[in-house]
Amino acid sequence: MVALAILVVLSSYFSTLVSGLSPTCGSISSDTVVNVNAGIDLSEISTIAAFGDGYTSGDKTDGSELSPAVQSGTDPKAGGRYSNGPLWIEYFASNISASLRDYAVPRSLVSNDLYTAGDTADDRDFVSQSGIFMSQKSAPDPDSTLIVLYEGMEDFLRGEVNMTDAANNVVFQILKLSSSPFYGKNFLIVDSYGRGTTSEAGEAWKQEIWTGARTAYNALDISLAFADLGELLDAVVAAPTDFGYENVGPCTVDAETTEGQCSSPNTTVFYIEDYPSTTAHNLMAEFVLDILENCTE
Repeated sequence: MVALAILVVLSSYFSTLVSGLSPTCGSISSDTVVNVNAGIDLSEISTIAAFGDGYTSGDKTDGSELSPAVQSGTDPKAGGRYSNGPLWIEYFASNISASLRDYAVPRSLVSNDLYTAGDTADDRDFVSQSGIFMSQKSAPDPDSTLIVLYEGMEDFLRGEVNMTDAANNVVFQILKLSSSPFYGKNFLIVDSYGRGTTSEAGEAWKQEIWTGARTAYNALDISLAFADLGELLDAVVAAPTDFGYENVGPCTVDAETTEGQCSSPNTTVFYIEDYPSTTAHNLMAEFVLDILENCTE
């Protein structure tokens, strides 16, 4: 009931915000990165297992039910989220009527093994997130589970490791998740490495992920989708008013307090620095859903 109430309140903001941007679709046979859905039937998906960083983390990193996305006191993080309300993955799960198992960890890296010991923000990297999921006895049905991988933003931000190595780690986890004991069938890879900016290094990272994932798709019995959320965020950051926002933000002074924040958080693209407002998360969810529904082959 709390989650429903939150969505009702936010609906007034959503009505004034329009994506105004349709994803550029392509084919799984493309050698370069494209938005595509090769085989995932959303009508068959009843569970989402999500891995990633603060864009996807609802603050419960073991797949258990998330706390309500409600702010408390002066803490800007709604129910532990790096946003002022629900995240894109929550909106997306709601849109397809799927339950959500969230394993994402704020500021998570792809693999801590790529970094100097003791030089990581959290020991729960993507490798450990997927390990927790695969070690749980109450595994969902692989045929009706969508595995969502939204990785690499923190590695790219730090700029300390070879991103080809990071990409290889992501692809290796796809191989593990599609093998025993889970035998995953449906994989969605999401990327927005620059959070609204582009660079040659970032495009190279994205290409590495695409090439590796497509190789896995061709070799394994899996369905694969790729969603380039950078396409949306780049456009929104470049011209926020075209999408109904007043400014890019951030709204808050920092990630620790609402004191001194802007007067209209839901009309800023970023609420906490580098982290989208809940209305931006909703646009992201709609964009990904558009890809899954309309970039099919």
